[in-house]
Amino acid sequence: MKPIKTLFHTAICGAMILIASKVSASSLPLASLSVSGAILYNTNEVVDTNTARLKVQQTSFVAKDLINLLINSPGVSNTVVDVTTSNGIPTGSYLVLNTDFGSHDLIVTNKSGFSFPLQGFDRLASRSYNYGFIWGTEHAPMVGSFSLDNGVSPVAHTPRPATESDNVLVEFYFDDNNGDSFDVFSQATMVWIADAPAADSQSVTVSISLDGLGSGEVGGFNGIANVSAAGKGSGNELLSDAEFPFFLWWNNQ
Repeated sequence: MKPIKTLFHTAICGAMILIASKVSASSLPLASLSVSGAILYNTNEVVDTNTARLKVQQTSFVAKDLINLLINSPGVSNTVVDVTTSNGIPTGSYLVLNTDFGSHDLIVTNKSGFSFPLQGFDRLASRSYNYGFIWGTEHAPMVGSFSLDNGVSPVAHTPRPATESDNVLVEFYFDDNNGDSFDVFSQATMVWIADAPAADSQSVTVSISLDGLGSGEVGGFNGIANVSAAGKGSGNELLSDAEFPFFLWWNNQ
């Protein structure tokens, strides 16, 4: 991926703090995220000896490229050391989405237990940082469908097998603090499936997909970014958290 000039260093932090105050610790699933995107941009490159004109170029990327940008960013590396005590983001790390849309929505992790939220607070540096997130821009999702297996009132929130499909307006933001960024908006589709509860938990699976359009910069030149993402994950929701059905939990916060 070619360098993308940094865009929006701190504009979103205030909104993220508001969202963080709304959402507490959650047992909702983490979804492993695949990403693909491209930025179309113009330069004033000299095309021939007689004419200087705008030349359309394109740079493409996937999730692995974003991880490598973070690995190669001095600013991100310093934050990783402060926040995780690791020497840096390990090779082979990948992106996961915390599906409760809390303050640490987008996380770099690996199979050995490394975990670095792309937005948070660096206590050693005494400052907030923001290298990326996916979060819902509205207070509640629009439910596309909602199905329960019995006649229990949803207000009582008695756990039971259920499915749910939601449409959520989200913002997907990435900035490696080293000249690479994009900021896109999209309708995300989320599909939830909950199994029958056992003891104090129930298995919940969620899949998410989005295809957003927005702004980006490449090498100091403005461009148009188109980014798609998809993910799926499963987890055991604690019944005491009362987080499923998702729509009811979200609206009761």
